[in-house]
Amino acid sequence: MNFSKISTFAALIGSGIVGFAATPAMAATFASEVYDMSGDPLGDGSQVSGLEGRFDVDNTLSEAKDNIFYSMQLGESLIFEFGGKKFNSFKLWETTDGDRADWAETVQVAVGNDLNGDFTVVAENILNDKEMTDYINVGGMYKFLKITDTTKTNYPGGNADKDGNGFDIDAIAVESVPEPTSILGLLAVSGLGATVVRKRQQNLG
Repeated sequence: MNFSKISTFAALIGSGIVGFAATPAMAATFASEVYDMSGDPLGDGSQVSGLEGRFDVDNTLSEAKDNIFYSMQLGESLIFEFGGKKFNSFKLWETTDGDRADWAETVQVAVGNDLNGDFTVVAENILNDKEMTDYINVGGMYKFLKITDTTKTNYPGGNADKDGNGFDIDAIAVESVPEPTSILGLLAVSGLGATVVRKRQQNLG
């Protein structure tokens, strides 16, 4: 009777671990650090609600739809980190007051694993014409995400000259999965649990 209870409990634990390892949950993480092109963290700024705070780059480190944002300068590039986590997809929230058609703004997105190294472009000409509803897969695991304003390139002499500002970033988030080594570790633990059950079966038998 005791043997039956032990084996059932152990089997449930083992199957739970295997199930978790086989289908790791995607975790969304908002940007935690923003860098300029020289790799230096930009200054700490207070998050201010309203237009007077639109040039505070720290506004990009908040969660989405919180009524604060950062207006990129035309051609400006920013590099973001996400708590040291590696990611395989990203989502970008943009803010535009008024009619988006009157304020067309675009960015290019690139990814990399070395702050001062090469970056690979994964998305071109993301337009602020509508809200991004899905995450965009970047085809690998990366640590840094670079956003470059391309408004002036795509709209020379156009609406970008109205105020000299570019893409308005509300927030950036990425999705990450457990590293392969972590998954293998979980599988190893579940295998150990199964071995213990088998040994108990042999001893009790």
